[in-house]
Amino acid sequence: MAELRRETRVIGDVAALDYDDTLAFFEGRADRADDLDRRTITMYQDGRAALAAARDEREVRDVMPHLHLDEQRTRVLDIGCGVARWGGHLAGRVAGYLGVDFSPGLVRLANEDLAVAYPGGTGTATVLSATELDRGDLADDAFDLVIVSGVMVYLNDEDCAAMLGNVARLVAPGGQVYIREPMARSERLTLCGHWSDELAADYSAVYRSVATYDRLFADHLVGFNRTNGFELAPELANRAETAQFVSIHERGTA
Repeated sequence: MAELRRETRVIGDVAALDYDDTLAFFEGRADRADDLDRRTITMYQDGRAALAAARDEREVRDVMPHLHLDEQRTRVLDIGCGVARWGGHLAGRVAGYLGVDFSPGLVRLANEDLAVAYPGGTGTATVLSATELDRGDLADDAFDLVIVSGVMVYLNDEDCAAMLGNVARLVAPGGQVYIREPMARSERLTLCGHWSDELAADYSAVYRSVATYDRLFADHLVGFNRTNGFELAPELANRAETAQFVSIHERGTA
């Protein structure tokens, strides 16, 4: 009897991600840290570190001016922090940084870098999944800036909604949410254990449309105004079906 092959590229329809597979992927990336440029561990482009660096630099250049940062007051939560790339960029600009990620391997790497960037101990990372923010000890209204950078692409629909609801709870009045996600240019695309030659691994992700994300933001970031939204560095894109989009939201003070 012929072996059945599951579809690894699903276009248009909804297909569920297996989080165990995703965790194994990122643990594998962390295990290869000595062989990869730091930024490519979570920004990929293996063998093209210059492209990852250019994207990183452009994101910081284009986004940083829109963030309300105060080195004496701003408390940051970075959800799905990976190796704490944003933590490094924010060092010296904020009062405190907490990164959370579901990958112990990535959190270990993040803390190695944060110990150097925040010698006073005000920058740390801990193991906590984006799907379990309500189970941690994170206090309501605790953060002036919450970063969600390349996280929802690895979450199923119901967990995206739940995470955004938790984000709304965690942001202080007047605080901001910065979101950057790879999104589909047209139809929804889901990769379910799809083999990547570039990454030398099976890869899973959901690329939703901009309209889908707009609905998610409107439904679950209640009490927030969207202050910015734009495609990030289109000239640096190298995928025809997807692009990086930025969205910044500010919570009211009332």
